[in-house]
Amino acid sequence: MGIFMLITIFLTRFIPFSAYFRNVDTLVHELSHALVTLVLSGKVRSIHLFSNGGGVTFSSYADTWVAIPIALAGYMGSALFALFLFRLYASRKERTGLNIAAGLAVIGLALFVRNGYGMAWCAVFA
Repeated sequence: MGIFMLITIFLTRFIPFSAYFRNVDTLVHELSHALVTLVLSGKVRSIHLFSNGGGVTFSSYADTWVAIPIALAGYMGSALFALFLFRLYASRKERTGLNIAAGLAVIGLALFVRNGYGMAWCAVFA
């Protein structure tokens, strides 16, 4: 387990441009919250992405129980997306993964991302 933590720290902190690509994970995380909110009949107000790699999704919903799947969706969505990207990489389809990530940035910008940094990041990344 410790070796995986060291690899993760290396991959997310010391590779050039890793801070920029960490925002892809944040975007997917926040879009996952938004998707589950919409599936459970909630309303997504906005998503904000920050330069420190953080983000927040503002949403509303009628039933309090839906807070649980909405909260869990962020980590599940970003983990599944990372697995998907690794599978694409294994089949030598890296460009497809980048195109999908860029498409998510466009969708996020068009539908939900509403703060200055987040909008600029989505536009430049796409």
